[in-house]
Amino acid sequence: MTSRNTAGILFLLVCTLLVTSGTTAYGTDVLLIGNSHIAWNELWDKLTGLADAAGRPITVDYSVVGSSTISYHTHHQPTLDKITSQPWDFVLVQEHSLLSVIPHWTENSFFPMAARMDSIITEAGSEMTLLMHWARQNPLGEYCIEEHCSRIFADYFDMQAEMSAPYWQLAGDLGVGLVPAGQVWAATLEQFPLMPLWDTDGLHPSAHGTYFAACIIYAYIFGESPEGLAYYGGLPLENALAYQRNSWPLPQPATCDVSPTSLDFGTVTLGDHQDASFTITNTGNGSLDGEVGETCDPYSLVSGGGIFSLGAGESHEVIVRYEPSAEGVHDCTIAAGPTDCSVACTGAGSAGGATSGEPVEFLLCYPNPYKTETQIRFELAEPFDVAIEIFDTAGRRVRVLASGTELDADSYDLPWDGRDDTGKALPAGVYMVRLGAGGKSYTDRVTLLK
Repeated sequence: MTSRNTAGILFLLVCTLLVTSGTTAYGTDVLLIGNSHIAWNELWDKLTGLADAAGRPITVDYSVVGSSTISYHTHHQPTLDKITSQPWDFVLVQEHSLLSVIPHWTENSFFPMAARMDSIITEAGSEMTLLMHWARQNPLGEYCIEEHCSRIFADYFDMQAEMSAPYWQLAGDLGVGLVPAGQVWAATLEQFPLMPLWDTDGLHPSAHGTYFAACIIYAYIFGESPEGLAYYGGLPLENALAYQRNSWPLPQPATCDVSPTSLDFGTVTLGDHQDASFTITNTGNGSLDGEVGETCDPYSLVSGGGIFSLGAGESHEVIVRYEPSAEGVHDCTIAAGPTDCSVACTGAGSAGGATSGEPVEFLLCYPNPYKTETQIRFELAEPFDVAIEIFDTAGRRVRVLASGTELDADSYDLPWDGRDDTGKALPAGVYMVRLGAGGKSYTDRVTLLK
């Protein structure tokens, strides 16, 4: 390896481990496809030991070739023979450790060759499951294959995050399963940084790392924690139990959660408008990518429309305006990304005005536009718990001025100095002021100048 950590894919088949295990007429049949990271400490042996301890019949076979890639296995005849030898309950496939962190090779080898492998496995009557890699213990500099390189990683956790994302994306694109071994390693190491998961080369798994990977695979295959199984892989009891315990529950793929799933704008006088909001949250892992689509008249998007991309735990706020120009009930469904993300809107327009009083009589910002400070002016019809938040045009919340603050029926002027919650001055632009009270939401636009 050069000073730039250039790591060419060495198709020197230092060792080809191809052993055919006997099959059973019942139980779970698993095939592992990969390279030395699977062969190190015989991962298949550890997985078999855990299943045996649980009383679960299992057959684990494997095709592993040192330094190999998925691309290599798509035309390696012994691997193809294994795939077609019988129906497999799980075919776990792991990529070369660098192809998921070098963008060129991720796009031009990992993704297309995994899709090809998926087709091969599907045609043979089985299903592919990806096995996420674990990053290097102490990344140094950039890593290169030929003239294409990764970025420079700050530490192991930085490299693992870069490595995990393509696996989640690919699993979603292909509709296949994913054993998030590397991500579980990272989550555990954040709590217990001294766990000895690597061998002395800082690349391959130690006996501890292999046993931990086997626990994670067991958890995925059988949908349960291996905690309490009387198989320790030759490790001290306290270590084995720690790995069993930390292998469950497994991280889940990107999941779209919309709250609330319906917006009722009530009755609104023709010519007036009513605003309400919903939040899209990624409650899983990986990247949740979507687009808040077009609305239907008389609904419009005040902010948060268009394309969004959310990491694990991130949220996106969308504000919808109902502004009827005709009497009657108006229903609309707003698509908010994936098929399981949508919001149903309903409201009624009335020439005679609203049938019930509004919690907030008015909301406006003055001066508007402003440079140093604006007053958020509003009037409450009766006492309410009030929430006042500021959002940018992308739907990101930048400032909370009130959160569940109980206020009496009165008129109020609340100053905002154009800064976010950290005290940092925000850039010039249009911002949305949202006031929530009495189960309803009201918004006003304000322009910040510099």
